[in-house]
Amino acid sequence: MAANDLNTLSAFLGFAPQHIFYLVELADKMYFEFEIAKATGGKRKISAPRSELKGVQRAILGKILEPIPVDQACFAYVKDKGVVGAASQLSGHKALLRLDIKDFFPSISQFRVHRFFESIGYNSKVAYILSRLCTLNGALCQGAPTSPCLSNLIFRKTDRQMHSLAKSFKLSYVRYSDDIFLFANTNFNHTRVR
Repeated sequence: MAANDLNTLSAFLGFAPQHIFYLVELADKMYFEFEIAKATGGKRKISAPRSELKGVQRAILGKILEPIPVDQACFAYVKDKGVVGAASQLSGHKALLRLDIKDFFPSISQFRVHRFFESIGYNSKVAYILSRLCTLNGALCQGAPTSPCLSNLIFRKTDRQMHSLAKSFKLSYVRYSDDIFLFANTNFNHTRVR
């Protein structure tokens, strides 16, 4: 459903228009931050939305984002895929190149989120409302329930381009969040591919 104003969007999401307006105005102040240890060492900053915003983000996730399919190469944050599914794709191959996308969520700007919502049928005003509700300080953040799905959906074009690139090198391609894997049954020139 492509809502065309605040009232229609609010009704679709199941919240009062005043509540949505309030959250859009104060979106950047509706988070609390903490750090968790990374498995590889160091700390990861989590920006978790407060319950009022989190409820709206969950509605956006369930009613707008999750029904849209992600690229077949995407395994993170996808029902019935996950890390085991990604590992099964890579298993048994002789050569593997892993690349990491630096600052994956924060590299996706509010502008890109806005453009995504426009691309699925929302007008500029509603796309702005949705992008404000899903971003913190102008970008996706780690901690919002919408960030993983939005990152996958916004990355679909790049996933398609990576498929083409991999195919040109006679490789296969899988992405798990910010980790890109190129692999084959035979050795390949990792330096050239990188």
